[in-house]
Amino acid sequence: MTEDGLWARRSDPHQMLRFVTGDRKSKRKLRLYGCACCRQVWYLLRDARSRNAIEVAEAYADGHAKLRNAREGARAAWTELVASAESTPAERVAACAAMEVVGPFPIGAANRGSSHIRAAISAQRGSDPDPRRTVEVAHAELLREIFGNPFWPVAFLPEWRTSTGVALAQGMYESRDFSAMPILADALQDAGCGNADILDHCRRPGPHVRGCWVVDLVLGKK
Repeated sequence: MTEDGLWARRSDPHQMLRFVTGDRKSKRKLRLYGCACCRQVWYLLRDARSRNAIEVAEAYADGHAKLRNAREGARAAWTELVASAESTPAERVAACAAMEVVGPFPIGAANRGSSHIRAAISAQRGSDPDPRRTVEVAHAELLREIFGNPFWPVAFLPEWRTSTGVALAQGMYESRDFSAMPILADALQDAGCGNADILDHCRRPGPHVRGCWVVDLVLGKK
């Protein structure tokens, strides 16, 4: 895999995941990627236990929760959906994805969770000529959003981490509202940051999600 090939220009999340799972530091980001995929189909998660599983998985990624109860709840929600004559295939597969993101292994949360989401959207968008491919492209973008470019890691200088920038980043991280990303770019630039990759990423329209590589740099998260 080369920087100017698969990672930077193609859209194959399966192979991109194989690359980033080689780094032990990626465990948190892998789980957050699985959660971000699930949040794409929040409307398909009818059971509060499935939604809770995603929220707990996000908290677990940052060391603030345990998975066991959420895993049991997500499994029970999925089991009930499978037995229900009123549930749709898309809803059942989405619930299965929520169950995967609270699994014990982060690569399973990322790989199987995202694969189930692609299947759920495909089941829902049967009229789309190639819905699965459309979602693969979106998931590749999510991987770039969360992992940045692993071939060209960015060195973040301590003086760029101002109280203003940290407050902006923390607010977006907690609220999952990333509309202030362009303001974060201005704050970083005011602090002396001239890195084009960082500033351009902040000013792009998105998607921006929890685990965003720039927000993580500002907050000092791995």
